[in-house]
Amino acid sequence: MHLHVGALRITPYAELDYATLHRDAFAETGGAGFGLESGPQDLSRWQGGLGLRTEGDWSLSGGRRLSLSTYAQWQRAWSLRGGDFEASFTGLDQWLPLAGIGLSRYEADFGGTAVLRLTQDTWLRADAQLLDAQYGRDRELSLQWGTAF
Repeated sequence: MHLHVGALRITPYAELDYATLHRDAFAETGGAGFGLESGPQDLSRWQGGLGLRTEGDWSLSGGRRLSLSTYAQWQRAWSLRGGDFEASFTGLDQWLPLAGIGLSRYEADFGGTAVLRLTQDTWLRADAQLLDAQYGRDRELSLQWGTAF
């Protein structure tokens, strides 16, 4: 579903995802018994989310163009099976859970891109993203200049 407000296109959306992952067992060799080992792991997850995207494109003076796009999305896992990850040293039979390996159950993600086309062959681009999740926060900013030749 798209909504148009002037030159701006707004797209709300909903998503539902199911993912499954199988990982084989492993045992690191060497290290005089201090290699890491783990049994096989099967992981499955149901998650859903809501989001909103916006896009716009405007002509400026001198043949320049400005394109803007933004997004905001929220995701939440409803069911997670097999998320516990245990490991041991190869020289010891002492299995313990590894904290911090798990997947985030929720996250909010915001971002945007601005592209200023200076000429038909030259442009400036800026991208920004903020991710706020259960197990961490990430911020990213990139600036690019491009030209065709």
